[in-house]
Amino acid sequence: MLASLRMLRNLEQQENNKMVLSLQSRESLPNSLAQSQMRKTESHLRELDFKNALFCMKGPFYDYDLAIRLLTDSVARWPDDWKLKALMCIASHKAGKKEDALRWFTQVNTQKGTLGDADIQSVPYLEKVLNELKRH
Repeated sequence: MLASLRMLRNLEQQENNKMVLSLQSRESLPNSLAQSQMRKTESHLRELDFKNALFCMKGPFYDYDLAIRLLTDSVARWPDDWKLKALMCIASHKAGKKEDALRWFTQVNTQKGTLGDADIQSVPYLEKVLNELKRH
């Protein structure tokens, strides 16, 4: 038992040492490389937020309220991403919150301008929701 505890302590110490080395190596990176890595990480996180919210809206879940909660945080973190706002428009529309959907669509239009076919196709369900919003 004592040997197992010593082995666990050694492993824990090794992990702590690795974390310290990792932090030190990040600090010693050239600034441009560190910024490049941060941009890649931010982009990856943004894409994950988009995919997670989209996953919540698909069957068998159809959990539009959860998608809205996820997207609220994402839009606050990345206010310049029109696709997150478009997805928020879709989730709001599907959740029956038409006024919120129109507000989000207005923000997308203000930020992005006129949406082209490629833009509309890049966000699943956007074309269908836009057609439904135009009818109301």
